Amino acid sequence: MPYFNSGHYSTSASSENKGHHSIESVTSSVDSKQNVDTIYLDFAKAFDKVPHQRLLLKLRAHGIDGAVCDWIGAWLRDRWQKVRLEGSCSSWRQVFSGVPRGSVLGPVLFLIFINDLEVGTTSRILKFADGTKLFRAVVNLSDHSKLQNDLDTVCEWANRWQMKFNVSKCKVMHYGRQNTGVEPSYCYIVCCCLFYFRSVVLRKQ
Repeated sequence: MPYFNSGHYSTSASSENKGHHSIESVTSSVDSKQNVDTIYLDFAKAFDKVPHQRLLLKLRAHGIDGAVCDWIGAWLRDRWQKVRLEGSCSSWRQVFSGVPRGSVLGPVLFLIFINDLEVGTTSRILKFADGTKLFRAVVNLSDHSKLQNDLDTVCEWANRWQMKFNVSKCKVMHYGRQNTGVEPSYCYIVCCCLFYFRSVVLRKQ
């Protein structure tokens, strides 16, 4: 059975708890004079991009098969849409991807689809709906390389499962204190795009 970790995905009220947990983790590392690098990733049109056939494969891999999987497949199939703009309409097109918004089942299916995103990584990952935060303490270039390798792994996952990141909304943040002796002199590559730091300096009161 593939790895299934529901504890890393956040919706509604649990997002606030994950946010607090993330802040505590960062401040704890910084208090120990360990700077923290964080990559903020954003899926492009996340709920609209989930390929139906690949989603059904993941459902079966997680043991959701038989009549239940058939019912979900029937719920997703035969969906059509068109666009109306200023009184003009496009032709009808069949939809082969996306989980319906506004439904109870939609977010659950999206959770299952992205659940194995962190497999093969060693950095911390938190998932917030269509956003993902990848972070770790960085005290030397080896730590930076590990975070970059994990970032590459996540980007490879996105390409393999046809889920693109919105690079324009991705950010890289460096959290640390002044005079630690470790300054960010490097950058990160997110899906072939170079990102430099936005630094946040934390000071004790």
